Amino acid sequence: MTSGNTNKTQADHLRSDAEQRLEFQHQYTLAGLKTLQLINGGAILALLTYAGNGGTADVSNFKVAFALYAAGLVLVTLAYLAAYASQGAYMSDSGIRAIEYDGMKAVSEKSADEYEAIGNNSVKASVGLVLASLASFIGGSYAAFLGIF
Repeated sequence: MTSGNTNKTQADHLRSDAEQRLEFQHQYTLAGLKTLQLINGGAILALLTYAGNGGTADVSNFKVAFALYAAGLVLVTLAYLAAYASQGAYMSDSGIRAIEYDGMKAVSEKSADEYEAIGNNSVKASVGLVLASLASFIGGSYAAFLGIF
């Protein structure tokens, strides 16, 4: 085997590794978003169950907790939408670049760089929304704790 073939084989291996790691990242991201939906929604159900079974609690704290858990659900849903928008922008970016690499002119309202910037901004928005959702869950849990004890 020549040095050129070895380099190509190594490059192919590294590309395959990168693709697999991207898929893992995708799976972990989805799991994280689903977990935030689950814990915020589950917390709302737990509050309603506690109140429905005649648990003694400070109602004002429970209202705050309920509102924060509901806000957490809305925020994680918006994070899903921002993540979806990022992938649409990155797809457009890649499509335009592929057409241009083939020597043709892409017909698009925006350039590949503009789509890439939209994708980057959407990812940043999604991460911020996820962190805000997590903060809502923590705040709601604290308010629920104060309401019970």
